[in-house]
Amino acid sequence: MKSDWLSNSGRLRSSLLSTALLVACGCAIPPKVEPGDTRATDGGVQPSGQVSQATGRTSELFSRVPQRLVVDFKVHRFSAPEGTFTKNDGLWKIITSATGDARMTLRLSDNGFRAAVGRESDRSALTRWLEGVEDVRIALDEATPDASKSVEIEVGPCPARQTVFYYDRQGVLHGLDFVDAKARFRLSFAMHSSNLREVRLELVPELEEPPGPPKWVITDDGARQQPVERRHPFEELTVSAAISENGFLLLGPTAEVGTRHSLAAKPFFIEETPRADGTMSIRESVYIISPIIRVYASQNR
Repeated sequence: MKSDWLSNSGRLRSSLLSTALLVACGCAIPPKVEPGDTRATDGGVQPSGQVSQATGRTSELFSRVPQRLVVDFKVHRFSAPEGTFTKNDGLWKIITSATGDARMTLRLSDNGFRAAVGRESDRSALTRWLEGVEDVRIALDEATPDASKSVEIEVGPCPARQTVFYYDRQGVLHGLDFVDAKARFRLSFAMHSSNLREVRLELVPELEEPPGPPKWVITDDGARQQPVERRHPFEELTVSAAISENGFLLLGPTAEVGTRHSLAAKPFFIEETPRADGTMSIRESVYIISPIIRVYASQNR
């Protein structure tokens, strides 16, 4: 099986680790109104087919077929040997568009995160660059959004004891210790009526430890004991970007992650595995998140 990102190429040496992440949500698109159509009369909304006294034209506002907008998200994770994405700037020379928030970009960089917005025209150059990478692997996951239009993208387990340092919005350095934690991104999205061909993404990095001892809580069914969730979302390191139709978000580590392994970005991009000779095999990853906008004729009129 081959990633659809590279559907026209057989030269990329890759291993498929799982399946594709497709996130779908639907909303109705109001029918298009052409210049000259009259939306209302003195008595209210003009019924379908009624002749406008002002223009003498027949309104088609209510005779058009409603459409439904669906957004699918495909998330590709590319993994390669140490230095591929941090010491080599080739990938970031291809994808050069900023996220649009300079303060956010600087804050992310201080914490080891790097983000850029790609266009459809960047995909062929990006594919050629990835084909030249030694021992690159592709991982794809599948998830379904909940009612809040959010999903969790699982990255994987951290070392048994993980220390993380991060800078907040005021530039203050914080240190946290985690035991047997797992790393993930929490993805949410929104669309605005002013531009239905653009999707705004928000990615929040998060570390979660195993549940703590049960505590008594009051629920609708009365008092009961429940395990305490121990999640730490790094809200101040949220990645936000507007992605145009057929575009994508590229997310990866900065060069400092390779030398300052306690930066907050490490558990999300760096994977260390012991070799038989006692040395460590280090791989690093980047993520490509592609919203795909589809329009379907609604069955309900």
